[in-house]
Amino acid sequence: MKEWKPAAQAGDAKSQFRLGCLYTHGQGVEADPDAALRWYREAAEQGDADAQNNLGGHYAEGLGVEQDYVTAYMWFRLAVRGNHEVAMRNLEFVRGRMTEEQVGEAEDLARDWLESHPVPTD
Repeated sequence: MKEWKPAAQAGDAKSQFRLGCLYTHGQGVEADPDAALRWYREAAEQGDADAQNNLGGHYAEGLGVEQDYVTAYMWFRLAVRGNHEVAMRNLEFVRGRMTEEQVGEAEDLARDWLESHPVPTD
């Protein structure tokens, strides 16, 4: 917490992801799904695949948010784009609970997200 919080507050995505994990599991802090979501979202918005996967998990299970498979699918889809293996399994799990219309909506959301968050090139 002492190392990661200042870095997270400064915008470091990996530190934001790690803080989200601490708050999710109550490691060194009281478990707080709202704080976990906030930190995961900060990192996910920067393209961190681990955070995108965990954020998708919160939506899939309704942890700190209303359960929403469409939003979960969107975040899992983005994490899969980052070659996140667990997200690949999570994506198939939620897909099995969705209609084709919902899958299409989630795919559109992921595409829109990617268009509004261009990947930096070297």
